[in-house]
Amino acid sequence: MSDLTLQVLETTLIEAISEGSTGDHRLSDQMLADMAYALHLLYKSRSDGEA
Repeated sequence: MSDLTLQVLETTLIEAISEGSTGDHRLSDQMLADMAYALHLLYKSRSDGEA
């Protein structure tokens, strides 16, 4: 996955969390959890590859 794709995922997750904290729940908690887990796996695979 490209750095740009990863950046878009991060930005989307951060915006969703920010909006969720103000009461505008555009993304469900499950979607946020799935996105966070996907980012975790991406970072893990990248760091494992560089080690």
